[in-house]
Amino acid sequence: MHLRGCALYQQRSFNEFGYLTTLHLESIWMYETMLLRLLSSCPLLKSLTLDHASTIICDDGDTTIVDLFECLPVIEYLYVVFSFVEVILSTWYILD
Repeated sequence: MHLRGCALYQQRSFNEFGYLTTLHLESIWMYETMLLRLLSSCPLLKSLTLDHASTIICDDGDTTIVDLFECLPVIEYLYVVFSFVEVILSTWYILD
């Protein structure tokens, strides 16, 4: 399955993907927990592509790469594209 140009929200459950073996995500907006929920619903997933060149995955907790791999028990092919630089903005305090 190839998902492109959409947003996935936390309310969504993914019961339909039990037999999915290939997933390509591109230009997707979602939270980390939504990604883990989606991957957990695909126990037969062997091929996963996360195209982060135009995909936004928002940090909403303490998710780690270990959590990702726990959702992928039979993964054979994992392709992740990171083609952007994350910018962290700090808060400036002005003292009187």
